[in-house]
Amino acid sequence: MFRGPGFAITAVGVVNCLGRGPGAVWEALKAGASGLRRVRLFDDVTEQPYEGIAGQVEPTLLVTGGDAMTTRQALLAVTAAEQVRGQVLAARERWGRDRLGFVLGTSTGGIAASERAYAYYRRHGTIAPDYSFEEQHAFDAIARQLARDFDLHGPCYVVSTACSSSAKALGAAGRLIAGGVADAVLVGGVDSLCLTTLLGFQSLGVVDPQGCRPFARDRGGISIGEGAAFLLIERDAAAPAYLLSVGETSDAHHMAHPHPEGIGAELAMRQALEAAGIDARSIGYVNAHGTGTVANDDVEASAIARVLGTGPLVSSTKAFTGHLLGACGATEALFCAQAIEHQLAPGNGGTDPSAGLGISLQPRAFGRRIDYALSNSLAFGGSNASVLLASRDGLARHRSSAPHVSGRADQLRAELVRAVSWSAERVARDPGAGLLSARTRARSSQLTLMFADVLEQLVQDGFDAQSSPIVFGSAYGEMGTTLKLLQLEIESGESSPIRFQLSVHNAAAGLLSIASGNRGFSTSIAAGPDTFAMSMLEAIVYLNHGEAREIAVLVADECSVPELSRTQHAPMAAGFRLRRLAPNASTATWVLHAPKRVAEAQPSAVGSSRRTPAELNNPVSDAFKLVDAFEAKTPGVLRLGAGPAAGDLALGWALELTHLG
Repeated sequence: MFRGPGFAITAVGVVNCLGRGPGAVWEALKAGASGLRRVRLFDDVTEQPYEGIAGQVEPTLLVTGGDAMTTRQALLAVTAAEQVRGQVLAARERWGRDRLGFVLGTSTGGIAASERAYAYYRRHGTIAPDYSFEEQHAFDAIARQLARDFDLHGPCYVVSTACSSSAKALGAAGRLIAGGVADAVLVGGVDSLCLTTLLGFQSLGVVDPQGCRPFARDRGGISIGEGAAFLLIERDAAAPAYLLSVGETSDAHHMAHPHPEGIGAELAMRQALEAAGIDARSIGYVNAHGTGTVANDDVEASAIARVLGTGPLVSSTKAFTGHLLGACGATEALFCAQAIEHQLAPGNGGTDPSAGLGISLQPRAFGRRIDYALSNSLAFGGSNASVLLASRDGLARHRSSAPHVSGRADQLRAELVRAVSWSAERVARDPGAGLLSARTRARSSQLTLMFADVLEQLVQDGFDAQSSPIVFGSAYGEMGTTLKLLQLEIESGESSPIRFQLSVHNAAAGLLSIASGNRGFSTSIAAGPDTFAMSMLEAIVYLNHGEAREIAVLVADECSVPELSRTQHAPMAAGFRLRRLAPNASTATWVLHAPKRVAEAQPSAVGSSRRTPAELNNPVSDAFKLVDAFEAKTPGVLRLGAGPAAGDLALGWALELTHLG
């Protein structure tokens, strides 16, 4: 959850199948034009290419990037980011490069490049010479490259929670500003078309061969699209629209199906309204998640009706853009900002809606002045986010009625209650057995079982996994499951519905939320060798600016995939239980200070002498510095990670552990 005094959206950039640039895309939406087309894709990857309806971006719309920005996903990101370059550089000069952060949302990362690389590996038995796992597949690769290009030294990480990714990235950005860590944050979302998602959703039987028709009585499923969107968020600036709050919840029901009563979606909307102090009757427009599947649209419609009634105009823009996966949250928040600015609701498309809501089939002007709009994003793993935006007038009323929320970065602290670890040497006959069922464990990856094992240790120590938030950090995510999917896709042109569901970066977050019944906040982030540092920053900021009294931070990466990665590492995982620091904390309390940027190189392979070289190559091995320091009761400053380089300067993070005694 994010709550704040309202932060200005001072610049936006976007590209998708409707066009390039906010003006062109908005004009297409006003005209009710759909960018969905019949396509034939990936002839160069498999002998059974994908054919169907999709929202493909025309090649002529894409700008060129540098040598490292040649993948489809990178070109989409660069195309949208270039549109806000001038405003970002101006914000950097205004606030300072250390005070400008970057949070990116993506569901698939660079999987499209890895599909081609794996096809090359099968043909030649070696990794393609022009393929780099760290620069093309890794979730943080594009964020790192853009941060370097824009010379941004603030926090830089990726939120990957499937289709809610960039909506939750907006929440993370708002917290960074409210917490005093940054004065401005560039927030983005990007995903490209790839075999993994096209075949994966097809295997679930939810792709409409006629094209997506959200909320229509005869709807038949989704259409996948691709695109990117960026929003520059700043404190104390003037803009047509403002970010007020973001509600974030979990369904705790199923990896791929929403709760039948829409409880998670309902809670996310109510949370966003409550955090901003806005009455439900004030909402004038809702950009619904509206994927076009039979169950999801009915569930979301019932949740919207319970929270907002039939007052606001509602539409899903996925009939025009396709489902943009990790990019849909940022894109549709941008659409809400434009709806507020132009006082016009985008259309929904289709005919004969069944939702029982005020569905705006065609673009239409609002019958009254609207100052507040909601954008919903619902995802695999039961991850839900509801983003609340306001006009300038709406912001003024919000600020007059809501308490001012601000913070200072030097006051962001937490009590470190427990630190635990998993490693290859740890004897665990049945890891995660205390949380996951035997059936779930049999289907789970090594990564999910590692997360389950460290969470189980924290639960045994007293952590309340049912109601407390959890941050999951993994640089590379479910690579073992992903490799099995790639094998199936390349060999047969088909996918597996189970493996597809469990290949998303937040698979462990979803499974463990379901197992524990946790309907609150959970998130999954990636930042390469900075993953541990950014996971701690996310958790400590949330703990200081949310309702939670304690939070768990779990970091893990499984062993390398030799078919794709030239650098090998062993599996590692660690877990930490943090508690809000009490004013009357005892002298026995161990205090963890929020990570701070330091201008010093610190290779992530440097760690405890008790770890093997293969373990120390793991991108989250930095976590064991804190495990060792806590176990030895040794206060001090821990140097972590190695963030985006600027010239010859390598940036890292400092995590300070102190003792009140």
